[in-house]
Amino acid sequence: MKVTFSAISIPRSGALAVTVMDGRKLSPTAEKIDKAMGGGLRRAIKAGRFKGQYGQVLEIAAPSGTSLSLLIAIGLGKPKGVDALKIQNLGGTLVRRFNAAGVTKAAIAIDGLKGGTETPAKTAAFVGFGANLGSYRFDRYRTTQKPEKKPTLATLTIMSNRSAEAKRAYTPMSKTAAGVFVTRDLVSEPANILFPKSLAAQARKLSKLGVKVEVLGRAKMKQLGMGALLGVAQGS
Repeated sequence: MKVTFSAISIPRSGALAVTVMDGRKLSPTAEKIDKAMGGGLRRAIKAGRFKGQYGQVLEIAAPSGTSLSLLIAIGLGKPKGVDALKIQNLGGTLVRRFNAAGVTKAAIAIDGLKGGTETPAKTAAFVGFGANLGSYRFDRYRTTQKPEKKPTLATLTIMSNRSAEAKRAYTPMSKTAAGVFVTRDLVSEPANILFPKSLAAQARKLSKLGVKVEVLGRAKMKQLGMGALLGVAQGS
């Protein structure tokens, strides 16, 4: 999945996620969508239990008055309670929703959040970071998976009023995400594929990045009293 950043605009196709604060307070972009829908978003919100509380999600398929395939309203809760981790979790939640709906292109409009712990640019970057982390799947050995179970989202655009700053803030986060994915891959591999010798080989690759890597042999581990590790390693 590719994560990009842009200024806020209503997409002409694909899926869109807009934010709603606690008390059903629409963000500026949500207001525009509601107007295009002839008040349809507000009616949908009032028809159910969605109140804009943190993590609440409301999905509207093919919203009238737009050319979108899917509209998602996601609750941000109360401004003072919105921190970096909660923002990341929202990004992950939305990616999973987009994939479950089978969309290939989606956008998230980040606006209207005042009083959170992060700047607008950092907020947008953290949404992208959480979305990236949420897109991870270890399906290397899923050879019989049905098409409807596979992720479909190819491009995710994070829209904000500070898109250039957000992109700069996201760059180091994307490197962190890449490192997380490598770690998750290693943890998920079965023991007949990843064992001490092959793990050491993977660790040595980090030398190319300037990381100092020291690999201990069996004799050194025995000397250090690492009996538990040696016993597990022998089993794998």
